[in-house]
Amino acid sequence: MTGRRAPLLLALLLAGPAAAQTIQSTPLPPLPGTAHPLTAEPAPPAAAPVVPPVVPGQTLPAVPPPPGTTAPDQTPPASPPSTAPVQPVEAEWVKQGGVRLRALDKVTARAVELTGKVGDTLHFGTLAIVVRACVIRPPDRPADAAAFLDIIDTAPGADPATAFHGWMFSAIPALGILQHPTYDIQVAGCLP
Repeated sequence: MTGRRAPLLLALLLAGPAAAQTIQSTPLPPLPGTAHPLTAEPAPPAAAPVVPPVVPGQTLPAVPPPPGTTAPDQTPPASPPSTAPVQPVEAEWVKQGGVRLRALDKVTARAVELTGKVGDTLHFGTLAIVVRACVIRPPDRPADAAAFLDIIDTAPGADPATAFHGWMFSAIPALGILQHPTYDIQVAGCLP
């Protein structure tokens, strides 16, 4: 509440109904920026902030870009060439000597774990699985194992499109899938 109306309302409450009629009959001037409550006349416009006009040819101060970016007309300064020796990057994967695979016959629901060394040919049903490599992540990285496999269906008249040649991952089996109507092969891990 404003300072002028507070004493008026306090006097109205203390004086009672007879004084209220007298006080109410005297109109109050409207507050700046508001319309008069009884006449609904618009209030005078508020003073607009003073903005100096822009003079043609005048240069305005530059606005800096947000943190972490550069202005469109500026390029970041080039860093001087480093003379430090190049450090070898730690291997992302560690080679292992063997592989563990999970094999599933979808027709009979027979599940088998196959193990073998790198370079061996493993057999499951009509599949011949050649293990080319098996690698694991270092201990300081998220656990995962991957095997590079060549899988061929040796059944007479087998569709060559069901063959597989590539990497299969233990943590993300959807990255390398054997598209075969009867068999499913997944990497369970690597052996030292």
